[in-house]
Amino acid sequence: MKKKIVISILTVLIVVGGIFVVRGFTQTGVTALDDSFTREFLDEDVEVGDGFYFYEARNGKYTMWFPEDFYISDDPSLFSSSEHFENLEIYQNGKDDSGLERTIQVIYDGNNYENDKQFRLNSLLEDFSSSGEINTEEVDGNTIYYGSSYIEMNGKERVVNDEDQKWSNRYYALVSNHNESKLLEIRYRLYCEDEESCAKNQENELLLFNNLIKNVKFF
Repeated sequence: MKKKIVISILTVLIVVGGIFVVRGFTQTGVTALDDSFTREFLDEDVEVGDGFYFYEARNGKYTMWFPEDFYISDDPSLFSSSEHFENLEIYQNGKDDSGLERTIQVIYDGNNYENDKQFRLNSLLEDFSSSGEINTEEVDGNTIYYGSSYIEMNGKERVVNDEDQKWSNRYYALVSNHNESKLLEIRYRLYCEDEESCAKNQENELLLFNNLIKNVKFF
């Protein structure tokens, strides 16, 4: 009887150990690939820029570049996808070495409602701009409306500055196809421990944001 119990325990340990060995071999060390939900949307065979993977929306309506250090939340309250709408909440695994925590929200809108573009632009400006102005650029048939700002709390008051800020902790854009029937809203937020950590990597943050907004293709 004791011999059977020992054999059973050994069998369980071998099976469990094998599972962990397989997991160890399949882990890549890349956040986007090691998250099983995020990996469903990525095509590693399509060449894109360093530090990114090719992302295809679940509804098939758009593609973009996806940053390798991020993952998509699979929480049903944060992820949704349908024929004319998709919402992604994208995160890093905690703070990086400089004390920065980053999140990205991506919203696809293909409802083609009247004044839809203006409504989304107004929403972005209300949330992230004090001047009410936004930049515009044409890229590969898309029109990109974009800006950045620095947001901080002064007591209980939320203070937005996009006129003379030295650095930014919010980047925002609305990407529209040629006839404004398909829109992609992108909100990139940085949460800094202090001003120094926010200012430290501004060039890299802007590069990441530009790669997000300039490599969108609608279908």
